[in-house]
Amino acid sequence: MNLLKGDGNEKRLHPRRIQAKPVYLQYDSSAVRQSNRRAFYKGRTVDVSPGGIGLIAHRDLQIRDLMRVQFPTPGLELTFPVLAEVVWRKTDNLNFRYGLHFLT
Repeated sequence: MNLLKGDGNEKRLHPRRIQAKPVYLQYDSSAVRQSNRRAFYKGRTVDVSPGGIGLIAHRDLQIRDLMRVQFPTPGLELTFPVLAEVVWRKTDNLNFRYGLHFLT
């Protein structure tokens, strides 16, 4: 698979479109869902492609974490959940920047 890795080497399969939209993140693990962690965490997209997203969040995710990413639909009470894997991460003061690869 061609992905952008944390070392900054460009290996993307799809071009990304700059887009700042709110998203909700949820761990995709039954063990985590049964723990005391919150169900959803807020994030904001930085860029989007058919293969994945770049996003900023205040939550410290780890590489290889599986996340359900919820994309809210303006004007509707619907979200579109997508399974994604964290493939790289960087910290910037109190924010975390991530690259997620879509799995579904």
